Amino acid sequence: MKKIALISVFCILLTGCSKDKFHYPDAFTNLVEADTDNQGNLKLIRTDEGEAFKPSTSVHLKDATPDSTYRVLCMYQPLEHSQADIYKMNGILCSSNPIAIEDLKEDDLLSNDPVKLTSIWCSSKYVNLRLGVMTKDEEKQIFRFILTGKHTTAGGQQAFHLQLSHDQNNDPEAYTKDCYLSCPLKTLEPQKGDSIYFTLHTYEGVSTTGFQIK
Repeated sequence: MKKIALISVFCILLTGCSKDKFHYPDAFTNLVEADTDNQGNLKLIRTDEGEAFKPSTSVHLKDATPDSTYRVLCMYQPLEHSQADIYKMNGILCSSNPIAIEDLKEDDLLSNDPVKLTSIWCSSKYVNLRLGVMTKDEEKQIFRFILTGKHTTAGGQQAFHLQLSHDQNNDPEAYTKDCYLSCPLKTLEPQKGDSIYFTLHTYEGVSTTGFQIK
């Protein structure tokens, strides 16, 4: 049975890659789902638009769990026959399912430490965020997605209210690091026409962005 890997920080290293200067051809950099085989090697990447590509060469994923799916930021170049050259792949800061606010424990409070919002967008499967995080060691920080409520609109559609919970956890604000997060929507089971409202706290104040599922 395939497991969905819900990870805080997971760094994937590609065998044979180096930090030498290299000109990447017409490559895409996207958040994708990456499947591993029973040896923990990369088997397939899937975009949020439904495209799927097999790696053109063997790609070893360091510390990856066999038969699992990871949410990653991937640089790749599509080739013929549904294959792709994989150039870079990094795990993202958080890709955990949203927790209903009523399921939080009494001592497990919603944390509203601020972040810098670079961009936010919604696909059919995820709400995706690119953030600037003030940090010295971002692995100490705690990010979670909270379902704060839902209601039925006058037109009969569902509206889901999500919020980013961010606990700085005493990590010093030494510098800004560019980070990605993805909130899976699968457990919410949104339908076409439903709405997602996503709230987070920034250094400029509270930000809420609305999306309609298409």
